[in-house]
Amino acid sequence: MVPRRVSSLVIGRVCAYADRDANDCQQQEVFHRENHNSAFRVKQKRTRPAAFYIIIIFGRWRQGKDFAGRAVMIKFKSHILNLPGMKPLKILQESFPYYLNDDRKNTLLAVGHALVVIVFLLAFHPMQGIHLQKVMVIGVVIFIVLYACIIGLPKLLPRVFDALTWTTGKYMLFTLCQYLLIGILGPIAIKALGIMPEVSFLEILLAFLVKMPTYGGVSILLITILLRNAMLKNNLRNAVRANLQLDRINELKSPGKTAKADRVTIQSDTSETIDLHLSDLLYVEASDNYSTLYWKNGNGLEKKVLRINLKNMEAQLNNGFIVRCHRSYIVNINAITHVRGNANGYKLNVRDTEITVPVSRAKGKEVIEKIGHIKNLAESA
Repeated sequence: MVPRRVSSLVIGRVCAYADRDANDCQQQEVFHRENHNSAFRVKQKRTRPAAFYIIIIFGRWRQGKDFAGRAVMIKFKSHILNLPGMKPLKILQESFPYYLNDDRKNTLLAVGHALVVIVFLLAFHPMQGIHLQKVMVIGVVIFIVLYACIIGLPKLLPRVFDALTWTTGKYMLFTLCQYLLIGILGPIAIKALGIMPEVSFLEILLAFLVKMPTYGGVSILLITILLRNAMLKNNLRNAVRANLQLDRINELKSPGKTAKADRVTIQSDTSETIDLHLSDLLYVEASDNYSTLYWKNGNGLEKKVLRINLKNMEAQLNNGFIVRCHRSYIVNINAITHVRGNANGYKLNVRDTEITVPVSRAKGKEVIEKIGHIKNLAESA
């Protein structure tokens, strides 16, 4: 056994080297972006053995920090997904709406799912007393499982069921787990109620697991189509309304009136400060404990990196026109030129840039309402 103190020292040294390599890579990446027209190119950093990154991950987990090799692994993952024949895996990584983002609607969805299965079972089997009881028990079990999984689990495990990171693959795996749970709890409920005493529990269980894909396939397909179409329709409708409101805000702006009175001074964790007009601020992008401010001046677009997390940045930019639209972005509503909507959420086009700022599903409603509120303020001014 290696002493705990020695192992901690080794892990700390390896993580320190990883931090240094990550910082070097970041500096070289910035240099490469700023000198992309130059004949010089940054050489790729030497690769490390797999065990090196395993130690980094384990060490960061032990220390409770973000491991420095995260960017390398993200690039590696992206490279693998772009290889030929990896399109199915890429589809599994695509964003997917976490059901209907509303407990009442999700409850109705669970009820509808159970009713579809009940109608399907009654339509393709003879109407008998025992069969009717069995079907009703199955419907109740389906509703309880779906309600507990779709509504209950996200409240207990919010990080695992974060709507921002919900993908097609997670949706498929989650749906499979729900049906396996229904396939187990259904026979248990039937045997507990004594509905089919002449049939063994194992026979009922096997029958459930064999017939579940047939009975549940139709409802799964209908729910998947419903989720995609409902989210797409809602987001497109909100995007159109938001764009009309943005046009109205721009019409009501006085040409000679620029709100230069609202100046703000941002102070970083290292006591570095930056002073600017809030009306010139476009958006803020955060990465860990660093935030990059983008603003417009007479010479064009400027940016500044400060050591400050987005939560403290949001507190210092306390203004009705500034809204946090994502866990990594803050945007100035007055800098938005267009809102685009799809099944996964919204994208914001920012003035005088080619940047599209993402809007998280949790913040989508707040951003749309903020745009409408500012339009109402402009009309009443």
